[in-house]
This record gives sequence, C-alpha cells and structure tokens, in this order.
Amino acid sequence: MTLEARLLQYVLDQQFFQAHSRVLVALSGGKDSLYVTSFLYRHQAELGIQLGLAHVNHGQRPESAWEEGSLARLAQDLGLPFYSSSFQGEFTEAAARDFRYTFFKRLMVEEGYTALVTGHHQDDQIETILMRMIQGKHLESLRGMSQCQPFGPGQLIRPLLSFTKQDLPQELYFEDHSNTSPAYFRNRVRHQLLPLLREENPGLDRGLLRLSQQVEDLYGLLASRISPLDPSHLEKWREEPEVLQIYLLDQYLKNYPQLQRGPDSLNSLARLLRKDGSHRSYLGQGYWLDKRYNSFEITNLPPNQEELSPFLLEVGQVTEFGAFRFFFERKPKGPILAEILVEPKPVLLRRRQEGDAFEWNGYRRKLRRWFINEKIPVQEREQAVIVEQAEKIRGIINRHGPCLSIEDEHGIMKARIYVQKMKIE
Repeated sequence: MTLEARLLQYVLDQQFFQAHSRVLVALSGGKDSLYVTSFLYRHQAELGIQLGLAHVNHGQRPESAWEEGSLARLAQDLGLPFYSSSFQGEFTEAAARDFRYTFFKRLMVEEGYTALVTGHHQDDQIETILMRMIQGKHLESLRGMSQCQPFGPGQLIRPLLSFTKQDLPQELYFEDHSNTSPAYFRNRVRHQLLPLLREENPGLDRGLLRLSQQVEDLYGLLASRISPLDPSHLEKWREEPEVLQIYLLDQYLKNYPQLQRGPDSLNSLARLLRKDGSHRSYLGQGYWLDKRYNSFEITNLPPNQEELSPFLLEVGQVTEFGAFRFFFERKPKGPILAEILVEPKPVLLRRRQEGDAFEWNGYRRKLRRWFINEKIPVQEREQAVIVEQAEKIRGIINRHGPCLSIEDEHGIMKARIYVQKMKIE
C-alpha cells in the first residue's frame, strides 16, 4: 500500500475532519507542510473539507519574500485562499512560534475555519520529546505533541505525526538553510545530539516514542481514577499525599494557561494552600490567590478595589455596586445570592466604615467582630457591601462568605432587595 493510501485510510479511521468543513493549513514551504497541503487538496472531496492556506514570512533570509510570493502563486493555481503575515519584533524561536499561532487563531476566527493543520511528523515528535527532557520540562510534557488538540475556535490537527520525514515523497519544496544553523536549539538537537545518541543506542527513537506513550497512559489512568481538585473543599486536597497534591494542582492550573506550571511554581502554590487561615498572594501574570480557610480562588482582581462612593438605591431601581447587582422590589432571573428585608423607601449602599455596628436578636454587635466570627477573609471584608436604611444596617453582602439580612423589630418590612453576584471577567 502506498503512503498516500495508508495516510488516507489513517485520516479516515481517526476521523480527524469529521467535525470540520473549513480547514486552514499552516504552509511554511518546507517538505512536510507542502506534502500535507497537496495531500489534503487531492482528497478534499473524500474528506468533505474546503482548504485555506496560511503563511508567515519571518523575514530571516533574503529569499523569504520570493518564497512567500511563490506560495501565493501556488495557492492561486490551486484556487485556494491564501493568507500571509510578516513577523514583527525581535526574532527568537519562541517569539516566532507565538506570532505564528496567534496569527492562525485570528484567521480561524475571522474567516470561519474550525481546524488548523500542521505538517509535524514523527521526527519532529522525537526531537520535541528530547528537547523537553533536556530543558527539564514537566513530566506531562513528555507526552509530546498531540495528534488532535483544542486550538482557537476549534482544533489543531497533525495528521503526519505517525509518519517519518523519510516516508514523505521527494516533492518540490523550499529548503530553509536556517534549519541547519546551530544557533537554534532544535537544530542542535537534530544535527548534533540525536546522531550521537543514536550511535549509543540505535533504538533511541523507539525508546523516546515508547516513553511518550507511557506518560500518555499514566496521565490517562490518573485522570480516570482521581477526582479533580475542588477549590471549595480544600480539606480533601490536604488529605492526599504530597505527590498527588502536586498532580491535582497541576491539572487545575490548566484553567489558567498564563500561569507557570513548573515544579517551583507548583510547590510554592502548594505551600500557600497548606497554610492555615486566609491570605492573599500574588501568583504573577496579573493573577492572585485568595485563600479562605478551606477554599481558594485564583482571580485577576487587584488587591485594592477602587473606592466606591455611597449610592442611594430607590424603590424599583436596579444597580451594580462593587461585585454585586441589586434589584429593589424587582425579582431578577437567575440565581439570587441574598434577599434583604427593608422598608419601601430608599436605602444606602456603601462600603464598611470604622465603628460599624448592628442590632441582632436584641444585642448590639460590632461589624468587625462579626466578620472575624464568620471567618470572612480580610480582603473580602473590604469588598463587602453594607445596605443601610434610616441610619441602620439592614444587610451585609459578601461574595463568598455568609450574607446577613437584619429585620427591624419595630419596623414593618414590606420590601425586598434581591442581590446577585456579578461575574468578574
């Protein structure tokens, strides 16, 4: 069976494009990307897809502009849309990669593509695994590149990942001479380290791929057997062995891709979560950890909330104040955080003040002491909203801790203020 037939059968068996009709191909002009382009072009009808081609001109070689023009003419000859962009900024491998994939994501959104295809093959996979080992990356990264993964508004698909570069036919392609330059880490791995290691162990490639599969199997098994970290029940996390605590934290931080997930970062976060009491700590990249006894939240709220002027809320009015939305005698749709019983006359919304106190079951209680008794974290006390009427506190609203609605024993409470918690983007 020819490579073409084997690859087509493989793509059909894996159902790579079952959920996609508009497919964008990352076209560099190299052997792998040109082959995957020609393959998909020949089998558009069988796969039920329409193609578009995307190219980034990195501007690092004199022939870069000529190659971009040649690829544009190829797309025109094939009758395919062609999109290109020129790299901006100081060139590094990481910066170039970030630029490319940001460009591809934007194109997918703007032009309605749901899949991005790259020409990565098995040789790239082997290099990637070894590079990550040398760099001391996280164990999970040794899974290597995925054949199919979420990306932008859809998926990133690598249909050649099970095939070697030697498998690919010798079609016309552009030779990037920078691919041999020792200035780049991948080139040093490809042309210097891998040949030496293969002399020591001719089965190195199979061993690295086997290691990758073992890591894949291990993490798959863990995911199927262990419940994810629940940030509202931190006591359960504390009961686990430390190695499992780190695993659960690592998986949870996938929700925050901007944050570092290296060993030092994970161990530092684990130490913060093991501390008693409540506290706030900066994690980097604009994110904060809010630790509250047996729960926590990672948020991008700044530590000092902006000062809010007191607001007089009228009957029938709806307003936003701090992290909450208040509905005076207008019941909202959706979940309600609290109901405050008041008289049908205006109320004042404000932040806490020094010396605040309220009447509760015939006793005068200081607001500060109530916060302490209810274990409201310090940072949340500053974000609480006080509902005041006739110079008396009628309600106390908190984002995570208990809220309080206070009835006046001598008044007639005929009205309600409904409170909803706003989502913080």
